[in-house]
Amino acid sequence: MDALRSAGRCAGLAFQLRDDLLGAFGDPAVTGKPADEDLRGRKLTYLLALAVRFAAESGDVSAAVALSPDDVLRSDDKVSLMRAAMERTGARAAVEAEIARLAALGVRHFEESGADHHVRRQFASLIDKVVGTA
Repeated sequence: MDALRSAGRCAGLAFQLRDDLLGAFGDPAVTGKPADEDLRGRKLTYLLALAVRFAAESGDVSAAVALSPDDVLRSDDKVSLMRAAMERTGARAAVEAEIARLAALGVRHFEESGADHHVRRQFASLIDKVVGTA
């Protein structure tokens, strides 16, 4: 049970991080959801937190300004600046790396469950598809 719980926790976190990336960078024609809603509302995600931290650590003032809270609904231009800041600071790449790490860890935990080899392989394939590491 512990192995399954850990596998599920890792897979769930990886899925949430992928969803956050899709909310900021996804193609609405593919995802079926707007790609800028999270940015317009400045949704507090791991992606945003990393971007803010990386901007501060690197002294990237323009990224820090683009990512900072304000009281107005963000325009298309502001959303574009936020996306660019997330890319430039390395936050998007860091989240991609964390998704891959969590997916691999989830698969390793599942392997410890004692499940049949074919079931373990199906789980690994499902994780790759769901979190976009395939």
